[in-house]
Amino acid sequence: MAAPVIAEVAIQPEPEEQLPTVAGSPSVLVVDDAPVFLKATGLKLSRAGCTVLAAQDGPDAITIARTSNPDVIILDIGLPADVTVAWDGIRVMKWIKRMENGSAPPIIIVTAGTSAALKQNALDYGATAFFQKPLDHAKLLDAINKIVKQKSSAPGSAAAPKASLSLFTAGN
Repeated sequence: MAAPVIAEVAIQPEPEEQLPTVAGSPSVLVVDDAPVFLKATGLKLSRAGCTVLAAQDGPDAITIARTSNPDVIILDIGLPADVTVAWDGIRVMKWIKRMENGSAPPIIIVTAGTSAALKQNALDYGATAFFQKPLDHAKLLDAINKIVKQKSSAPGSAAAPKASLSLFTAGN
């Protein structure tokens, strides 16, 4: 009896996604309680030229936002509660928007939620953009590029209020 023939199959890696680069190497704080999302998004942002900071909960996000003053924040709405406070993304955004001297960075909301009311609520509280998961990284990087360009072209760019950025959304 002949030995079975085992076919060798060459597995080819998927071609790497071509993503836009981000001008000016902005610092981006990514806030999400899912480690896989943090790592994947952090890698994409890093490859695009961003300096990436990360937080897995509301209190850490606020601390990092105040101490590191990132150029942009990517914030999940569904964050876990800590011992005393339910820190959802809207509450975190409200706290960050109260930063001294109007220095709150633009906030991009990223969520698995699909409600139109959720999206409107986020925009009403000052989100600059809104994306649904699964995340389209190319569109996210385009949004970051727009934010960075608007900030750099604003009169007195470093001192320009970050809330003056125009709103745009992606997803439904």
